[in-house]
Amino acid sequence: MRSAELARLAGTTVRTLRHYHQIGLLDEPRRSAGGYRDYGLEHLVRVLGARRLVALGLSLEAVAETLDGPRERRDDLLDELDAELAERIEELQRQRDAVALVRTAAGDPTLPPASAGYLARLEAAGADPAAIEDEKALLLMLGHGLGDAAERLFAAIEESMLDPQRVAASLDLLIRFRRADPDDEEALVEELFAEAVHLVRSLTAEATDAPGAGDADELFEIFRAERLTPVQDRVLRRVEAQLHAP
Repeated sequence: MRSAELARLAGTTVRTLRHYHQIGLLDEPRRSAGGYRDYGLEHLVRVLGARRLVALGLSLEAVAETLDGPRERRDDLLDELDAELAERIEELQRQRDAVALVRTAAGDPTLPPASAGYLARLEAAGADPAAIEDEKALLLMLGHGLGDAAERLFAAIEESMLDPQRVAASLDLLIRFRRADPDDEEALVEELFAEAVHLVRSLTAEATDAPGAGDADELFEIFRAERLTPVQDRVLRRVEAQLHAP
């Protein structure tokens, strides 16, 4: 049979057959008098077997080892494939759990799941759209920069925000912070410190020691430069200095 017929019977393409030849997965058949490849049953069986193994998830390199190697090597390759598939299933389940969390919180799906309810509560409490966008940007950067520690951080914040009084206080501080001017800078620093120190101190050690914390610092510096006024930046730096003081 010719290449086109073999490809049709095996449910593949002539281009795939050529690739199999190039990587040594499929032996070259004898040539007809006209110079065409003349495939036989053994080639069809080989291609069907290879396609079956590829469908299981094996790489083409592993397919060749499975078809041509000893039984022990085949079993090892299948064990490795099974372990990889188990990891992928776990990852998919984690993704499904994350989607469920976001849907339950009715929050923004682009945000880390544990932070989804935080913005929703601020928005419901009356935060203006610009403040919500800034908070969203900050949460996204923290989620990326802090890695796994971000979920623990956001979960702790989310738990603290279950208290309606804390939500109201947080919104009031956010409003004052966004309206900060040199005249009330000192009072704002003190109020922010009084409200935030307990929560932030309990979380700072975990976040600071986490892999990727340096990335979070760099991302936050970009946020400072583009979103904060000079007064707001001074307020935050003074609050941070107090929080990190011995």
